[in-house]
Amino acid sequence: MTINKLFHFIWQKAKALRNEVSLYVFRAIQAAGVNGIRESGS
Repeated sequence: MTINKLFHFIWQKAKALRNEVSLYVFRAIQAAGVNGIRESGS
């Protein structure tokens, strides 16, 4: 495996991981926002 292929492989993994993390964070913020709205509404 060449350095270029290895770098590309790592880049793909990093991009996929970043997408997963940002999706998780987005869901967490969304859940927190919904809970906050419920609490202030009651």
